Amino acid sequence: MKRFYHKLLSSIVSFMLIITASFVPELFNFSIANAAGPYQADSGVYELLGTSTNDHTDAYYLWQQGNTIFVAVTVNINQNQLIDVQMNGVSATSTDYLGKSVLLKVYETGNITTPILDVAPPSKTSNNPNSWVVAAFTMNNIPSSFLLSVLTPGGHAITNVSYTVVGALEVFNEYPPTSPVLDENQSLGSNTLGGIAAGSYTFNPTPTLGFEYTSVVLEIDNVVIGTAVVGSPFSYTFADGTINVSESGVITLVLTKTSAREYDFTYSYQLSDYVLTIEYEYEDGSIAAPDYTDTLNYQDPYSVVSPTIPGYTPSLATVSGTMPASNRTVTVTYTAIDYTFTFVPNWGSVLNEVRSFNVGGSVIPPVFTRDGYTFKGWTSDQAGLNLYVDGFTNLTVGNKTVYAQWEAIDYTFTFVPNWGSELSVDRIFNVGGSVTPPVFTRTGFTFTGWSLDVEGTQTYTQFSNLTSGNKTVYAQWSQNNYSFTFDPNFGDGANVVQMFNFGGSVAGTSFTRLGYTFDGWTLDEAGLTPYTGGLTNLPAEDIYVYAQWENLKIGCNDDISFHLKTPLK
Repeated sequence: MKRFYHKLLSSIVSFMLIITASFVPELFNFSIANAAGPYQADSGVYELLGTSTNDHTDAYYLWQQGNTIFVAVTVNINQNQLIDVQMNGVSATSTDYLGKSVLLKVYETGNITTPILDVAPPSKTSNNPNSWVVAAFTMNNIPSSFLLSVLTPGGHAITNVSYTVVGALEVFNEYPPTSPVLDENQSLGSNTLGGIAAGSYTFNPTPTLGFEYTSVVLEIDNVVIGTAVVGSPFSYTFADGTINVSESGVITLVLTKTSAREYDFTYSYQLSDYVLTIEYEYEDGSIAAPDYTDTLNYQDPYSVVSPTIPGYTPSLATVSGTMPASNRTVTVTYTAIDYTFTFVPNWGSVLNEVRSFNVGGSVIPPVFTRDGYTFKGWTSDQAGLNLYVDGFTNLTVGNKTVYAQWEAIDYTFTFVPNWGSELSVDRIFNVGGSVTPPVFTRTGFTFTGWSLDVEGTQTYTQFSNLTSGNKTVYAQWSQNNYSFTFDPNFGDGANVVQMFNFGGSVAGTSFTRLGYTFDGWTLDEAGLTPYTGGLTNLPAEDIYVYAQWENLKIGCNDDISFHLKTPLK
């Protein structure tokens, strides 16, 4: 019969594959004789090695369930001849005599569907068949060698009984550039019983974070039977069963019988590729720039400068870091820069007005007014040499300053002579400017100043630093007084002086002179230049006239009579 081996515990195997199953261990009830079949083993069934002292007893199998060790031996005696079974002198807690040629069946603990051991005792002779005897010992660990005694009336011993572990199932992981490392979570190595029971075993690639499966090397008894690569399935059939590898590296080992071979599966991994995505958007969620994408390995460093968008500030000027073991998406938000648009009134103490805007935005210019000026537009310099032509909508980046430009309004200053048919005189001025009043003259009058009304009730005197608006002033006059002097020129009495205004009249006077007749008025005392102006509608000047006299001639025989000329009136 084929024996099932594992590697020696103390020198070869350091790890074991942990097989988990959902079951409740069920110990065989030894009080039931001949209950062939319901034995259960935790970790497979192993063959015993030893030498019998006679040909009536042989040791064959050993298995463990919990803290109980079961030993199966064959005996060529009757049941009533079985006294005891001992291990190193310690009696079994129970023994079971299965009967002549009865099958020995052992099941995997928790699974009584298909036995992992199903054998009949080897026959001694056709007339004298063997029987199975199963002895149970309470112990946690099996000694590597021991004395097994089967006590019958004749006494039998099986010396130098031992079991040898030679089978192993181990999974290794290899990450560049490291050497293969045993994966303790996926390794069925030797334990206190050892061996690899028949059944189906599944192994999944378990890469470290950031790595991915690329291939697996399959070895049986240190001989490579093949290499499976990602994306390609692999299958291998051999005496103990089959090995299947899926496209994704899942290994399924199906053993049709207990195997004492050494199975080594070495997985290779490479760094996984992950996608870095950087999204560029405005505050409202709209797209600011095309996404940036790159494929990187786990732990690759990256540093990506955010694109420049005029008028906007990115939340991250540079997106940098180390690639995690997953795709990464970073969102860079662009915030509009607040620029200022300064409007300078460009005169006096009036304050600037400032508007805020973002690139592409608009501002509404203020309405400045300036007394005496008309607004002409905006320039980018105070002197007004460079006209601002960019407008106030869809504005470009950067702070801006513009200056109001003004054109002085021409006002009219009208001077009205305020008499007769004389024409008015106009002067042109700007606010803050000056005018020179005309010099009006009026015969018989003296100019006394200007007034805002014809009547002269509102005196006006300001002709410099003029305010805005057309203006009209009226000349004001005072009438001159002239003297009309009548000189008697040897006549009776003193001079008579009468006052008059231009165009006016005087009453005149009557002088007498004894012995003379008044003969008229002259402009000179000697009477050489007659005065012909009369006493009405007088000119604008003083008048001085002299009376002129004619001598009266009186005869002796003549009557004396006086005839006076009528004086000037």
